[in-house]
Amino acid sequence: MRSIDVTPAGVKIEDTLFETLSVSALAEVLGQPRIVPPDDHAPEANGYVPSTLAIWDDAGIFAFTKGGDEASELEVRLSHDPVEEARVKFDFATMRPCQIFSGTFTVAGRKPLEAIPVKELRKAYIMLETNAGNWQTTFFLNDTACGELREMEFLDRFAKLDTDELADVVRSATHPFSQVSIRYEAPKVVRKPSGKVETPGLRGGPPHPRIVPLPARRDSGTDV
Repeated sequence: MRSIDVTPAGVKIEDTLFETLSVSALAEVLGQPRIVPPDDHAPEANGYVPSTLAIWDDAGIFAFTKGGDEASELEVRLSHDPVEEARVKFDFATMRPCQIFSGTFTVAGRKPLEAIPVKELRKAYIMLETNAGNWQTTFFLNDTACGELREMEFLDRFAKLDTDELADVVRSATHPFSQVSIRYEAPKVVRKPSGKVETPGLRGGPPHPRIVPLPARRDSGTDV
């Protein structure tokens, strides 16, 4: 049985740790994938490059690339979701693995419902997120099993955010998640202040304004 664990150090599939995601490295563990190119390879007007899919049908795993070896995102099918599969606009059978991942999936060694913070579970709607270091995992709710969350009116859902009512819908489902997305989010660079203060008049700055002292105020009264 396969196992996948998303850790701060990378994605561990069975005994292999992937610090980065690439099709060639994944193929060494999962076998050669089925490649599904985009219908149109040409970049869109806004610069977006259509994704190529690398699909491991038997493993229930697929990856998004831009036509090269590097994978920007790894996804795992966790359960069947007939409602969602009927809703999508693409050919599901072509663009998704035909099998469901049959192993164990964990985040930092914990099952999904244990890894997802309670605060996040209480907001359950379409997807739930949790991180392991800079590795982000997004669990997509199974619309067949948890469809009532999507159909709930906004005000009704908003009123329940401080309770476990929404979370319990997820917890009680036999298959709460249809798939999970894994991607690396590079840490943001925080620029620290240098501690230097620019002084006007130095390094080409404007000169200091000349300060002219006011004359001393004289008493307007009359000496007696």
